[in-house]
Amino acid sequence: MFSHPGLTKESGHNASGNQALMDTMTALRWVQINIAAFGGDPRNVTIFGESAGAAISAGLVGSPRTRGLFRRAISESGAWMGLGMAAMRTRQQAEQPAGRRGAPPPPLMPLEELRAKSTEEISRTLSGAGMIVDGWIIPEDESLTFARGRQQPVDVLVGSNKDEGTFAGNTTATAWTNRVRQRWGDLADDYLKIYPAGSDEEATRSSQMAFRDEMAWHMRLYANLQAKRGKRAYWYFFTHEPPYAPDARNLKATHTVEIPYVCSTISARRACFRTRARPSWPRHQRQSARRTGVVVLGELRPGGRSKRQGPAALASVQRRERRAHDHWRDQRNAGSTGARDLRQVVREDSGGPEGVKSVGGGGQQFRHRLSES
Repeated sequence: MFSHPGLTKESGHNASGNQALMDTMTALRWVQINIAAFGGDPRNVTIFGESAGAAISAGLVGSPRTRGLFRRAISESGAWMGLGMAAMRTRQQAEQPAGRRGAPPPPLMPLEELRAKSTEEISRTLSGAGMIVDGWIIPEDESLTFARGRQQPVDVLVGSNKDEGTFAGNTTATAWTNRVRQRWGDLADDYLKIYPAGSDEEATRSSQMAFRDEMAWHMRLYANLQAKRGKRAYWYFFTHEPPYAPDARNLKATHTVEIPYVCSTISARRACFRTRARPSWPRHQRQSARRTGVVVLGELRPGGRSKRQGPAALASVQRRERRAHDHWRDQRNAGSTGARDLRQVVREDSGGPEGVKSVGGGGQQFRHRLSES
């Protein structure tokens, strides 16, 4: 994500700065042209991202340049819209050189000199750069695009985790207060009543809760706006706390913790969404006086409809998770992702936990098994 007047001039459409989206769009165009040769259906493409990737997935849904490139989109713990999100920067803002606070910005480096820099040098300088309103890929702030119903008419599956904020670690009362005041301005006092900073410990809890709540709100808003667009939307809330992870007691169901499960127990549901847009849980409806549908992917509950129940079932789940974790760790240490082998490891025990609870409209309860066997 890098905007520069030189790149804008070269572009042919007076825009630059959303290279990650452009790369993804190029890959999707390749899929449209070639996937049939591999037995795929170009009319049935699903894009999927987590965290920053989820924001890119949502960004593609909001772009007018992606029509026909995909049919469905999955965003796990990330979307560029809603409460607490700063307005997207414009291309003109992004092209301004950054300087030290209180000092005039340095002169903008010519594009030729930038191209002589190493990738590492540029990456260090651009750390944290995000999508911008470039007038081409993203013609307006995407929160406005979705609110006005101008996004792509595709089905979406979105959600977040119970303890999103725990991965960020600790903060202090002073740091949290300063951050809130800088971000929320005149609303800071009200915000600090909800997420107080009476001590360092309380500030840490507040920062974690705020991250979790805002993420859940963003994903719920995403689902609501897509349902308003008239498309199918599904919303989940992941609560499972992996027993194998380091510091699992503290991190709990933290940001990214659901990723290993994409390879195993909930893959059947995700595949069902990719092929038929029906992941076997209730379709999300627009917000109303009745509670809308959300699936809670969580812990094994005694008495559920699984082949194994009680302590034996929990032990089986923990054993499988431990094996998958150890295998992934070994593959990482060996310098290989080993994703295909990991899927085989987690499928060797096909029993699967009963751990999905769906809360539908009117409070009706549904229970499903996490995996089909």
